[in-house]
Amino acid sequence: MRDEATQMFTMKKLELLQEKPELQDDAITLAWQRTQAEALSSRPNSSKVSWTFAAAAGLGVVLLLTPAGRATAEAMWRSLTLTHVENVSFDFSKTTVNLLLPNVFPMSAASNVETQRTESVTEASSLADFSVRGLRTPHLPYPPSIKVIDAPEIQRTIDLAAIQTDLRQLGRILPKFPTGIDGAQIRLKSGSKTVHTSYGQCPQLIGPWKACAFLLQSRPSRLELPSGLAVDEYIRFSLELAGFSPEKTDALVRLHRAQPTLFIPLKTNSEIRQVRVRGTTGMLIVYEKTNSVDQAFVLDWQEDRFLFRIFGRNFLHAIEMAETLQ
Repeated sequence: MRDEATQMFTMKKLELLQEKPELQDDAITLAWQRTQAEALSSRPNSSKVSWTFAAAAGLGVVLLLTPAGRATAEAMWRSLTLTHVENVSFDFSKTTVNLLLPNVFPMSAASNVETQRTESVTEASSLADFSVRGLRTPHLPYPPSIKVIDAPEIQRTIDLAAIQTDLRQLGRILPKFPTGIDGAQIRLKSGSKTVHTSYGQCPQLIGPWKACAFLLQSRPSRLELPSGLAVDEYIRFSLELAGFSPEKTDALVRLHRAQPTLFIPLKTNSEIRQVRVRGTTGMLIVYEKTNSVDQAFVLDWQEDRFLFRIFGRNFLHAIEMAETLQ
């Protein structure tokens, strides 16, 4: 087997997210915008990332075009619209690629992502097939730069043997697994394209992120499971497999049962606050203070059946910025 096809090779590449990879801006932006996760550790002897974490606010379903096709899909798959995104603290030292399933930490090859730059909101709306919105705040006095991103469907076939091997190496035991999980195919599909609107250029603050701020807009993703796989059992298994404690798993399973959720890992020393934004409940993530004057934040909320996410540099202005969405 070539090195490039092994799990160890992939994990080593994933560890490089904290470095400055030699990639085009589009690939770098996509890698960072779709996750708040901290990489396992920095490896100074490498300079190129071939895979990126892609935790998505913008992954969703590809619509079936015919009634016959829809009927077949309904017979074979159970489809859930992940209307909620939950940021959870996560310890990468206790997991591997095989132990991360799509609803917990989706991954996608950056090279498979199609990105189109646009000259106007009108053009972006046409490409995205929805009305693109933007921020009109004095805190961002820059002309917007808009990109429309089309991520591929993410598929994962569960291999219990590979999972058990990794768990043994980590000194962990296999969680109780649901009937039919071995060999089951899990799919995460994009509900729409993702529109990325960036504002200005500022010194790098966290990750390979150079914009002063940017806004993401997309429809919720959809998780598809084989019809014979029980949803609650699968969700519990995926969370336990990732390494969450029994107490945390119970809480997250209840959350998913109330509102189907895409779980995104978050740097463990970041602060998560529940806030009111634009008449609804949002989540404000404040990153650890660095040597910079600025302090990075992410603000997530859902509005009019769309997910919105602002990445910015002064959390005191986060809600004020969001309120200017037009």
